[in-house]
Amino acid sequence: MRDRYLILLVEESDNSLGFYDSQNGDEVGRVRLSLWPHEIAVSKDGNTAYVSNFGLRDYDLNLGFAGNAISVINIPDRVETERLYTCTSEYPYWGPHGVKVSPDGKHLYVNVERVGGKRERDPRTIAGQDPTKLLVFDLATRMVVNQFDVPLPTLKPTVKRRESMLMGVKTEVGDEPSSIFDVVQGSHNFVFSPDGADLWIFSGRTGVTRMNPLTGQITARLLDFNGAVRSLITLIDPKTLQVSQRIGNLGVTQLLYSKATPDDRFVLAPAVWEGQVIVVDLVREKVVRRVVTGIDPVQVMVAPDGESAYVTHGRSRWLAEIEFADFRERRRISSLGGPIGAAFAPWSAPRSRSTITFGACLPFTGEGALEGREIRLGYQHWQERVNAAGGLFVDGCTHSVDIKYTDTASVKDVSRLSELAEQLIADCRIQCLLGSYPEIANLCVAEVAERRRIPFVVGVGADEELFRRNHRFVSAIV
Repeated sequence: MRDRYLILLVEESDNSLGFYDSQNGDEVGRVRLSLWPHEIAVSKDGNTAYVSNFGLRDYDLNLGFAGNAISVINIPDRVETERLYTCTSEYPYWGPHGVKVSPDGKHLYVNVERVGGKRERDPRTIAGQDPTKLLVFDLATRMVVNQFDVPLPTLKPTVKRRESMLMGVKTEVGDEPSSIFDVVQGSHNFVFSPDGADLWIFSGRTGVTRMNPLTGQITARLLDFNGAVRSLITLIDPKTLQVSQRIGNLGVTQLLYSKATPDDRFVLAPAVWEGQVIVVDLVREKVVRRVVTGIDPVQVMVAPDGESAYVTHGRSRWLAEIEFADFRERRRISSLGGPIGAAFAPWSAPRSRSTITFGACLPFTGEGALEGREIRLGYQHWQERVNAAGGLFVDGCTHSVDIKYTDTASVKDVSRLSELAEQLIADCRIQCLLGSYPEIANLCVAEVAERRRIPFVVGVGADEELFRRNHRFVSAIV
């Protein structure tokens, strides 16, 4: 039996991250994300995943709403624990797309594709060629410590096969990292060298850039590519900075995220518009097999055991597995949405969760019924979103959220409101109280919370009187 591990799929059309058992393909967890998530990176220890909430259907399509955050996922607990934001008062960037953890595991690199301060595409640019930036998050502090830009190169005519257009770039010894560097327009993917010394950025018609990931200095560029690299595979020797091999006329159009087999003999390349994965023999320099896997194959990932590869699809709701022994499709793992990004993590079985029970005293009848209903809808939305994202992660444990309600009938009598709160706590074993309405109800519930030593959380707009009393168990969300 093959090794058991987790397969993590970023399922774009379902706006979620799915967890699957590699042995039987069963779903063993799901975390709800934001609109149209795209790519994923996993920490060195395999316990944390970082997923970009891109928010757009594709880099060259103005469909959707550009996102502004990276979801941080606790893999063993199947829960979103926090978010790293790309749009703040300091740096207003939208559309996080590619994500990579540095080889030393200390930094997360994220390219953002809306950098003009707005969610909308810059109307002065060609679709898919927007200015982009590369943000660097320190994973210990969760802060952005660098922003890299790479200036747009001057495009030159395509040169003959095997001739290099990689240009060495002079750097000054002792240069300190700038607060801002520019990334080539149209940059959508990047990879680290195995030792982490170089970052290779891929930018379609504007070529390939080699960058120092610590300083943002450009150390080389390769410009001789045919636009979106249609029907072409190019191998670059990172030591000599020369094109070592170029294989074209593959009988397909655009190729997306490809992978070589562990023995470096073959390349599996997803031909997105033809719905197939082509297997290219690097020795014979020809396509030796075409595997029709699904609509819009996007990414090829070599399995941890090195015996097969997995293929994601933008518009087919499954993950295809191709055996290296014969390059035939072995199986399909069903998913809820079209999987875009994929990653692997050590196997862990789903963990049991306890429940935190919240309570709310709200007016569902009487003069405050309209406000009470609206507040309840807000609480219910929060409950559904939190539970769909895996629950609340508190003190190293994951908890589902449950909310119990009682109708105050819009009464304003202090003793009656206190009695209703006490009864709700006793009957439902409430562990945390939520804000009420109107303010007299909040004041009464706060007193009950203090006596019972139960946290009481109110929303914005709470009367200042609530906080003049110096309650120890009352807090507000502002």
